[in-house]
Amino acid sequence: MKVDFAVIETGLGGRLDSTNIIRPLISVITNISFDHQAMLGNTLPEIANEKAGIIKHQIPVIIGESQPEVKNVFINKAREMNATLTFSDKVVRLKKTSEGQGFDGYDVFYHGKLMIRNLGIDMTGPFQEKNIITGIHSLIALSSVVNIDFEKVKSFFPQLKSKTGYLGRWQQLGIKPLIIADSAHNIAGISIIINALKNIPYDRLHIIIGFVNDKDISEILELLPSDAMYYFARANIPRGLDAKLLEDMAMEKGLKGKAYSSVRKAYAAARLKAKKNDLIFVGGSIFVVGEIL
Repeated sequence: MKVDFAVIETGLGGRLDSTNIIRPLISVITNISFDHQAMLGNTLPEIANEKAGIIKHQIPVIIGESQPEVKNVFINKAREMNATLTFSDKVVRLKKTSEGQGFDGYDVFYHGKLMIRNLGIDMTGPFQEKNIITGIHSLIALSSVVNIDFEKVKSFFPQLKSKTGYLGRWQQLGIKPLIIADSAHNIAGISIIINALKNIPYDRLHIIIGFVNDKDISEILELLPSDAMYYFARANIPRGLDAKLLEDMAMEKGLKGKAYSSVRKAYAAARLKAKKNDLIFVGGSIFVVGEIL
């Protein structure tokens, strides 16, 4: 397609992922959470070590969050690779401004100095501020090797969804009942989502959920609210976790619901049972959300 720039997402881990053949302009690691432990390790430092495999010799690396448990893993790897390393949350700060043009607005500070005033953004979701911080910081790092027009950046953010086709993150699919889909699929992401759901008024919560079969989901299940009605489903992929097995695992954690033979059938059942003041949430896996979208 002869693109000017490509953002390449690592498939799994980093150290042994096929995308690691690429020599990028910058490397970005957002944060570290428990995910795919069977392949990446059972502790956060072990997982971070796999993620740190994308750090290249003398290529700047951006770390979105300075997590105490793992920051030294990245610092040591960057030192080994002679790569400059910066933590986004230590150098970029957002200050909420009055809403403009129907969007949330932020003043963006870099090393304490105002860099962008009233940046409007059409994204929603409880994770958006962390993503803005990491994204802006990545552009700043990129500007040291290519020309970045930050006035054009400012004009782009209010059109982020439409310009990129961004889907599946805190996406509203319906009202009365309110339906929200989000593809968070690890402990860190799902804990943010569950906390955000608590701030939404509803009469009853219906959760359509499924996972892939190569991760330990016991801790994720413990995060889920016990007073919700669950609709367990397997995404139509080889790695999909069997819905009946998921139902059994959830029941052991005190979660009540029913297994369905497909994501679509689970979604249809939830919509049939939910009343207009209820909330339906779809999540657990990017593949589950994808089948609804």
